[in-house]
Order: sequence, then C-alpha cells, then structure tokens
Amino acid sequence: MNIKNQIRTKMSNYILSYPHSGNTWLRYCIEYVTMRKTGGHRDFSISERRNNFLNVDLSEPPVAIKRHELELSELKDNDNLLLLIRSPFDCIKDGMDEKLEFLKYYSLLITYDRFKGRKSLLEYNWLFEPNLEYLEMTLELFRLNVSSEKMEDLSNNFTRHLSYSMGVYKNVMNRRGASLECIPKGCFEHPILKGLYGKVKSEFVYI
Repeated sequence: MNIKNQIRTKMSNYILSYPHSGNTWLRYCIEYVTMRKTGGHRDFSISERRNNFLNVDLSEPPVAIKRHELELSELKDNDNLLLLIRSPFDCIKDGMDEKLEFLKYYSLLITYDRFKGRKSLLEYNWLFEPNLEYLEMTLELFRLNVSSEKMEDLSNNFTRHLSYSMGVYKNVMNRRGASLECIPKGCFEHPILKGLYGKVKSEFVYI
C-alpha cells in the first residue's frame, strides 16, 4: 500500500520542509512531549529508529507527517500545515544539482502560499531556543495534548535532548551549503526568502 495515500486519509497535520531543515529535531520534540509517533515518507517514527527510545505509543496513527514534497491538491481544507524553513544557502548542499534542488525548495513556498487552511511558518533558527516557543506554536497549530512534565524536562535538559536526537543520524551532518550562484536573483525576492537573508550560514549545523 502506498504510505503517502494511506496517511492522507488519516492525518491532517503536515510538517513541510526541505531536507536538512531541522524536522528530525522538531519531530523528536513532538514525540517526546506527546508520547505519540510522527511519520515521514515511510510510516516510521523518530523513536523507532532507535528501538522506540522515546517510548511512544506505536499502536496509534502518527500525529504529524513530515513531507519534503507536497502538492496543493493533496491538502484538505481542514488540514494544518507547518512550513519549517531554513536558508537555501544552508540546506541545499554543495555538489547537488542547484537548479533542480532550488526548484524543489521553492515549490514548498508556493504550496504554503496557496494553502488557505490553518498554517504557520517556523524558521530553522528558532528550533534552538530552550524556551520552546517554537514547540508551543507547533502544538497549538496541530491541536496536540502534551505532558507538562515532559515539556519541563525538555526545557531544563535541552542540550541533552538535542544530542539524543542528533544520534538518530549516522551520516555527515556538516556538509557545506551551496553557493546558488546559478539561481537568478529575482527568485530570492519571495517575502519568506528575503526574511532569511540575515540568517545565511547559520551557526547551527544540525541536519
């Protein structure tokens, strides 16, 4: 069965992002404080990547789905959409087909712009604030119930949890971002991209 089609009928919460934009950390946070799983292109939670180390309820459907590509036609009016965005100069990596990857990146902005339902924008750099405002915004958008004790623990032990989530990946996390010199300057006039200019080459290297 096609997971993408299976999920579409059951879920209304989407985390839309280009790769290397922090969705693993965000999904970790959601799973930790809700004790429910999230899904990706495959129906597989962050917790399950390490023997359900977050002890989420695997019997229930995922409370949010990560997507790196999403057509407007796939969204329903009552869906909730979170666009997790990072500067393209950082998340598009050196050595990639820059034109092709930028088109994929830009298509996410178009989907977000055209979607008329409940939606929010979350910048990558906000993910590293221990006050958890980014997470509270996400939970409110997705209408999720949480454990107050786990929220407090996540805030008080922020660095430790961040390190745990990084351990999910085995690949190299610090690849240099692309120059994007081949992309016409006019493409960067989109309001969301203009707002990211000051955050190019962020100090954060999280995948």
